[in-house]
Amino acid sequence: MSSGLPGETVNLDLWPHYKQILSLVEATLISKQPGLRLKFEDVLKANKSLFSNLLDNPQPSSFDADLVKKATSEGILLPGGETPTVISQTLADEAVIVTNLFNLNQVSSLHLLLHGEDQLPQYPGLTRGLVAVTLYFDGRKSIVQALRTLMTSRPGLSWSTDIPDDLADVLTNFTTELINSGLTDTILSLLNSLDWTQELADLQKNAALGDAQHVSTLRYMSVKHFQSNHADVRQNLADCLYCYAAQSGLPTNATVKLLDHLSLVGPGAGNGGFDEVSVALVMAALQALDGSGAGREDIDLPIISDSNFIPSISRQLDGKGRKWECQGLQALLQFCWAMTLSGLRVGGVLTPDTCSTLEEDETFMDLALDGKVFHFLPELLFSSPGFGKEEFYQRRLHALLTDFLTLMPLKIKELRNRADDSARNKMMHEQEGIQYTVPLSGQHFQQLLLSLAHLYAGDSLDLGLAEAYWCAADSGGGLDTKHCPAKQIALYKFVRLAGDLLMPSLFVPYITMLAGLADSPGSAPYCFNLLKMNCTGSNSISLDHFFSSLQQYFSNLRQEQPMGPDHTIYRTKPMTRGISPQEIEGLNAVLELLTTLARRCEAARLCMVEHPSWAVLSTLIGLLSCSVPTHIKAKLVLLLAALAKSADNVHTIWQHIETQQLIGGQGGKPGLTEELEEIETRFEEFPLTRAFIELLDRLTDVEIPGNLGAGTRQPGLIPYMNFVQESVLLKFSTRTYKDPAEKWEVASLCLTLLNKLLEEYEPNQTDFQGPNSTVGLHPGFYILVYLHQSTLLLRTVLFVLDECKSLLDSFSPFQGKKNVESAANSALKLLNSALKLSEDFITAGRNAGASVVMTSLSKLMLGINPRSGRADHMLNVSRYVLYGYWMPAARIDAIRILSYVASSPSNQLDLLATFTATPEIANSVLKAFTEALDSDDEDENSSPPGTSSRENSSCRLAIVELLQKGLHMGAPTLAHFLLGFDVRRGVAKTQLQSPSVAGIRTPLHAVLGLLTPEDPGVPAAVVSSSPVLATSLYKLTYTLVSNPETSDPTLRFLRSSCDFLPSQLACVTNILEKEGIQSLRSVAWLLRSTAVELRVLMKTRQSGQLSKILSLLLDANDNYEDNVGTDASRLYNDATFTQLSRTMVQSQSKQMNSPLSNHRLATILHFINFEVERTSAPNWELFDDGQVSALLEQCQVQNPESSVHEKLVLVPKLHKFLAQELVHLQGSTAMNQRAMIQSEIQSILVYAVRWNSVQEGAAARRELLDSWRQVTEVLLLAAPTEHLPPVSKQQILLQLLQTLLNKVSVDEAVPGLAVLVSSAVLLLLTSLRETYDASPDKKTVLGETFVGILDTSIIENSSSEVFSASLQVILKGLVSWITTAGSGSQMIRTNLYAALVAFLRIGKSSKTESVRSLEISERGKLLRVNMEVIQSFGTGFLEIVSRDAVSGHEVRRMLAFAVLDELIFMDRKGYCTRFLSEHGFIKHIAESLIKDEAGLINLLTQPTGNIRDLYVYESKVGLLSRIATSHLGAELLLQAGVLNRLAEFSVLDLRPDPDAILLRNEEDMINGILARYHSILFPILRLIQSILSTLGGGNKSAAESTVRFIAGHDDIFSQILRGSTARSSLNSALLQELALVTAVVSRAATIDLRAEINDPSGFELTGLMSRVQRQMLALLSQFQMTDDLLVSLEGLGEEWSKSLLLVLKIVSNVTSYARTVVSSSGANSRTCRLVLSSSLLETTEGVSASSLSSRPASLGLLVLSLKYLANHLSRAQVSLNEMKEKEKSLNSVPTSELVILAGINPAEKLPGLTIRRLAAAKLEASISDKQLEVQLSAETVESLGFLLWRHLEHYLLFSNAALSSSPATPYQATVRRLNETKEQLGGVVSSPRSNFPQVDLEKLKGDVKVIINDTFFDKLCEIVDIVETRTSGGTSSAGFLQAIIRRTKRLVLMHT
Repeated sequence: MSSGLPGETVNLDLWPHYKQILSLVEATLISKQPGLRLKFEDVLKANKSLFSNLLDNPQPSSFDADLVKKATSEGILLPGGETPTVISQTLADEAVIVTNLFNLNQVSSLHLLLHGEDQLPQYPGLTRGLVAVTLYFDGRKSIVQALRTLMTSRPGLSWSTDIPDDLADVLTNFTTELINSGLTDTILSLLNSLDWTQELADLQKNAALGDAQHVSTLRYMSVKHFQSNHADVRQNLADCLYCYAAQSGLPTNATVKLLDHLSLVGPGAGNGGFDEVSVALVMAALQALDGSGAGREDIDLPIISDSNFIPSISRQLDGKGRKWECQGLQALLQFCWAMTLSGLRVGGVLTPDTCSTLEEDETFMDLALDGKVFHFLPELLFSSPGFGKEEFYQRRLHALLTDFLTLMPLKIKELRNRADDSARNKMMHEQEGIQYTVPLSGQHFQQLLLSLAHLYAGDSLDLGLAEAYWCAADSGGGLDTKHCPAKQIALYKFVRLAGDLLMPSLFVPYITMLAGLADSPGSAPYCFNLLKMNCTGSNSISLDHFFSSLQQYFSNLRQEQPMGPDHTIYRTKPMTRGISPQEIEGLNAVLELLTTLARRCEAARLCMVEHPSWAVLSTLIGLLSCSVPTHIKAKLVLLLAALAKSADNVHTIWQHIETQQLIGGQGGKPGLTEELEEIETRFEEFPLTRAFIELLDRLTDVEIPGNLGAGTRQPGLIPYMNFVQESVLLKFSTRTYKDPAEKWEVASLCLTLLNKLLEEYEPNQTDFQGPNSTVGLHPGFYILVYLHQSTLLLRTVLFVLDECKSLLDSFSPFQGKKNVESAANSALKLLNSALKLSEDFITAGRNAGASVVMTSLSKLMLGINPRSGRADHMLNVSRYVLYGYWMPAARIDAIRILSYVASSPSNQLDLLATFTATPEIANSVLKAFTEALDSDDEDENSSPPGTSSRENSSCRLAIVELLQKGLHMGAPTLAHFLLGFDVRRGVAKTQLQSPSVAGIRTPLHAVLGLLTPEDPGVPAAVVSSSPVLATSLYKLTYTLVSNPETSDPTLRFLRSSCDFLPSQLACVTNILEKEGIQSLRSVAWLLRSTAVELRVLMKTRQSGQLSKILSLLLDANDNYEDNVGTDASRLYNDATFTQLSRTMVQSQSKQMNSPLSNHRLATILHFINFEVERTSAPNWELFDDGQVSALLEQCQVQNPESSVHEKLVLVPKLHKFLAQELVHLQGSTAMNQRAMIQSEIQSILVYAVRWNSVQEGAAARRELLDSWRQVTEVLLLAAPTEHLPPVSKQQILLQLLQTLLNKVSVDEAVPGLAVLVSSAVLLLLTSLRETYDASPDKKTVLGETFVGILDTSIIENSSSEVFSASLQVILKGLVSWITTAGSGSQMIRTNLYAALVAFLRIGKSSKTESVRSLEISERGKLLRVNMEVIQSFGTGFLEIVSRDAVSGHEVRRMLAFAVLDELIFMDRKGYCTRFLSEHGFIKHIAESLIKDEAGLINLLTQPTGNIRDLYVYESKVGLLSRIATSHLGAELLLQAGVLNRLAEFSVLDLRPDPDAILLRNEEDMINGILARYHSILFPILRLIQSILSTLGGGNKSAAESTVRFIAGHDDIFSQILRGSTARSSLNSALLQELALVTAVVSRAATIDLRAEINDPSGFELTGLMSRVQRQMLALLSQFQMTDDLLVSLEGLGEEWSKSLLLVLKIVSNVTSYARTVVSSSGANSRTCRLVLSSSLLETTEGVSASSLSSRPASLGLLVLSLKYLANHLSRAQVSLNEMKEKEKSLNSVPTSELVILAGINPAEKLPGLTIRRLAAAKLEASISDKQLEVQLSAETVESLGFLLWRHLEHYLLFSNAALSSSPATPYQATVRRLNETKEQLGGVVSSPRSNFPQVDLEKLKGDVKVIINDTFFDKLCEIVDIVETRTSGGTSSAGFLQAIIRRTKRLVLMHT
């Protein structure tokens, strides 16, 4: 706001102010947006002076001039700014220029320039000054258009409005005040002053049109924005007056001033009529003088309310005042005034007493007739281009003329009598040979008839006004007066009486009037019936008379005498017979009437052709061969074309044309070709050629007869095509024309015909074999052949485009512009159709082996243009995109042509080179496509006739399709260029900018602009107006963000410029509420884009943007915020309570509030309807159901937009087949049923459309669900915990899972949805399980900020974790779905089993829990409740799972085994185990292992083996292992003979040689055949371990079965137990193999085979076990924990810890085996079995490789192992203590050390919390491994100590050598006495071994003293505490090792 003068405040920022007013007016009155009434009223009040003083610019002032001048140094405060802005001197100078140019205020000029600078991207190539001029005119247009909208929306007489009454009152009062305040004067003054020529001169004078280059560029701009804006302003001003007058009439003063203005108006159009502005003013005057609404009480017409109105107007029109510029206009107004006075008088609204002027109606009528009103009416008004565009104009003239015919019948009769008298006088004078001029009084009736004809002819708006002149006949043939108004009857009588006793001079006017009155579908039948009824008499106005006259003309004119060979039909000899000019005129009128009837009436067409006595076809075609003027011949051909509109007439017309050889045929018979070359070319007019092409166009609407011309020539349409192509089209540009428009009309007709034929053609291989003698080829084949070669036809088509482009580039009106546009449209359509068929056509030719060399049309169009010498054909095509705002059809075809050419990747570089040749060309192309996308934003009033939003939407869809195709190709492409990517530097390197920065607006900006919400949360208008377009735009956006080349630039631009995705997500629910297929698809593509963005944001850690999107997805929906309280914000009221314990646990997360149940992610899911839409086919009465079904199936194609590709019916193809069926109907019965057949065809098409809708709806729901799943997957799997804590995630997952399971439980779901839901359920349950596992320690999360006293909101004990009651609801839904899912749905059941496994593992810890701790924990309670839910479904569920486990797809079987595994784990009562056993599933699984053997053998021996066999096998054995964990299950497995079957498992004998593998390649050890073998062996070994550990060492059945299993695979176990390869390589796989085998052997060592010694198999087992014992003990010497071994292990790298544990397990298993053998064989040292020799040599010599195989295991090896393990145990314990200390101080460790500890790459930037968690996890894993290492070492030390004590005690006390010597000590004597006592009591005492001599005993005693000394015992005592601590929870009792040490020490001291 700025003050120009003291005390006066005006808005100086004109352009935005005017645009805002227009926007508000249109939003309130046109869009009818609610809630704008008060604002609308305030704006009207505030801007009343603006409308009253319309287009008055703020005047310049010295104050503002100084203000602008000082702005260069001090600055100026601009709108929206808080501080002054300094402007440049150049800008200030330009403001002065604009001020002088428009006499505009200086500040307003400055604002215009600033807005021009902001709008520069919209106008590439222009300066801000030029854009400012454009904005100036655009603002003026906007304010006038706002006024026009106000006037149009005013309620009144002529049209009704649907605005509310209160708003209507405001509008009425405001507009009335404007008119009363002198708006009429203002408008008329502006119309006089607005002169475009003068303004253009001023613009040029002030250089506002730029230099020469700018003038060339602005040639388009000046027309579109300057001149058209100027014309629009004038037109809108005139429309304002018209609208007000049409609705309420004009006040007296305003009407008088309007008449004064019209008195100075003359014809201004090029055709001698009024221009559109003058027409609007004339019609305003006619409305102001209208008194037809005088009887309405709601309208206060000035003509009634103002007593001075009628006298004032009468004085204006009495002809006594000024002389009018146009007498015809004065006569028209006098005529109108006469009818108004007559209507008021007849209507009785006013009486002569109250208004004496009413009696002057006859006077004013006479004045009008004297002024030749009916002479000037067609010339001035009807011929105006604006008159035919407006419905209310035509209705007003219709009312005037019909009132005249009904209210003044005497005047009509008088005019008719005078016309008859004049006609008779003329006839008499002509008979006497005297020239006679008809007086004016005798011409009025004739001109009246012609005026009526001109008014109703054409009926371009389909108003049917002429139907008021016709009445239906009653049953007696008379008028039906009961059902027709009196006025209609009077008009019909006028039509009938006007033709009675018709004088010759009135024949042509009357026939012309009939032609006009019959020119509508409703009136033509009446006219035809009238002419038929007149046939009964001798009336000359009848069809009989017309056709008999034509026959007479033909009979008289046809040549009968023989002709010479050189004679033509255009004789040079004098003619003796011919047609007079009067006859020609009458014939012309009759042909016009007949053509109108034939064009408008089906019955007339059929009757004309079928009537036998009329012989219409033979007469018409015969006259074409006679000497008749060319224009008459053209009329004859047009009549034939009209008759050809009926399909039944087409074949008959073809026969007559062929018979007459119309275009010239055999024998040199002349025809149309000669007519064209000799006559039309000479006269430079081509009406006959144009008419014949129209005839061909009409004839080809029906299928062309295949045998056309057969017998006389090559059948087909070739002669006619040659005529059109060779004689007409290819030569059209070389001929001269009187009317330049005719040249382009001829070209347009030819190209339209060619395109039509081409569209009907389908490429076929047989066409390339040539025509046969009976059926010709389709003409489309020849057209395509010509267009795929560099022929004259192709060059002509491209010439048309080039020439039309040159003409249209003037952007100014010229003669024939409409025809030029039509020709260009036709050429583009032809190229579009050809390109559409090009690929199929070339493929068909290639497959047929065609000899014709054809080149792709797209390649030919990229060739050189001979006119320019450049390859600019595609540039010419793109130019038509720029013309699209007035040529929408051309724009669509141009875009599709570009799309076809750009569909080939090989064409991209050529297109880019063409479109980026210069910056000007590039900007022009970008501007064209951008404006095309913005086209629907233009006002409807500014759109050209015929333009609709659907056309604009189709255009934009074509552009989006073009961009979509290009983005799927390798960059760079045309699509990348159009979207603003840098195709030179690289697409991925592009920095997309806003239009103001980039300097030009690209289609990408337009796309985003179309999708930008109008208000926050309100979807863009395109979502409602063009939902298909909105879907395509969202899909394009997804393609941009997902394409690797464009993703990064696009996402950066979307984030930085418009915050696109968050603003769109805010609108998601509002879009879905529209309940349409496209709404679902739009949201689907939007969600896909969101998923990509989320993944990128999480990867790049952009927290701000990520938080914004997460909050939009997971926060409450705006629609429900007001209805949801704080307490209801949780998902469920008992979400934090468990169904079992009801213990409340506080939320662990403070980062995010608990998510609301109505968040957008859940709301989107609620909008997806899972139920199938039902659509049933109706019962066909005439068509066979089977045939209809077969036809529908034949027309089905796969839906490319669907993931499951369901079928869609091609409705156009179906319609084509059904139409052919209708055409082939024959017989009278079929013809009688034609209407019923058409009705059924329509119902079939409707059913097909409905079917497609159902299919597309299902596809859309699948797409939306899949997109939702993608977003959910990214969100819940990858979202950082700082943004989405586990507790919040858990609540979301619980809600979504319940919703999904509830929605999928419908009776019949949409096909494909169940698969997606099952996949989503699997994903969600997997994530839900992780939330129960991902409860980090709060101290770890908070780090150094943790304070134990303050931060106690978390329960530290993991066993107290609670589980939501919703889990059981989810489990019930999941199990229910599994039981109801069909067995054929492999994918669904597979996903459900995987989901169930994930659910059953919720809360399952990786750590082994004891049975008791599990039973009392929350996890145990959850397992019990889950088991109760499973049992509630009975045995049916278990049967389904078990059946799927043993049959079906491998993956499903594996998952079913996993489910059974988890169920057995949960089932503590053995319910599931007993079920599997009772139903034979365990037995079946055991037996199936043998069946799996073949597949496993192939896997090991053949490279083509199927890995799935291995996976299934592992699942089976895993289930058996789980069964074996219970005592019942292990016994059932033994009963089922599992181990017996495994003993027969021959695949175990195929163990590869590890030595050979290690020599070949180390990788083979991991991924090769040995790894596969281990995958087979290891599960079996673990199964045996499970059975043995469950049943215990006392179960001899299990031990015996195990031994027999070992015996069955003796060689393999022997190879493994050698252990040499494992020791030498220290490979983890081999070590693990050895560890498992030793574990099995150690557990099976309790079997006693002495009872079976007499059994042969017993001898074998005894030998086997002896060998196993030796190999087991030999391992002890191989795996000594020496320094060398430890160094070798550390050299393994990251695997060393794992390998060390495996080595310790091996040693532990060996010692456990020896201990078990020793302890189980006897209760004391005297009777036990000995496994070690008495030698202690290893302790002095060490262990060497050479002695490994020669020496048996000895006590020395035992002592050595004990020493090494003791040392290792000490070191391990120290290391463990250090790790624990580090864990305690982890919170204080610097981040750099944490990075090293966690093993993270320092270059990878991770949050500190994440690094801390990773480090803690890594340290915890290391501690766990170290604890296991210490435990294994401690257990092994215990076992070794026990073995040492037991063996020493035996050798020193109970050996035969010890017993044979006398007791050396009291202890020995005591022991001996005890043994003797046992013998006396009958005890069983084993005899001492006899193979231990005295020498060895003495040596042993000596070695023991030296080796097992105090140092040895001291070392053992050091580790006692460690061992006691580590084994206290194991099998050993406390103090065991200490007791062993004490006894061994006493034994050594006392017996050595």
